[in-house]
Amino acid sequence: MPFADLVHEVAGLFELQAAAKGLSFRFDTQGVVPEVVRADEKRVRQILINLLGNGIKFTARGRWSFASATSARWRCSRWRTPARA
Repeated sequence: MPFADLVHEVAGLFELQAAAKGLSFRFDTQGVVPEVVRADEKRVRQILINLLGNGIKFTARGRWSFASATSARWRCSRWRTPARA
């Protein structure tokens, strides 16, 4: 899944929504955002939309920030499914 593109796309959608509501919106990346990750794109997109949508919906005034951060530890990890007993 093209993760970096997805995160930037979703942030862009909510930047407009925040501006329409009079909120300041900031999207920040800390570290290197992986270009591609192995995940269900539809579900990750829905999670980001729900988080950002609710955050902006329930913020009456001020500023809203969305940050994407990675660390070397997570970039090198591998997910394993536990063996069933």
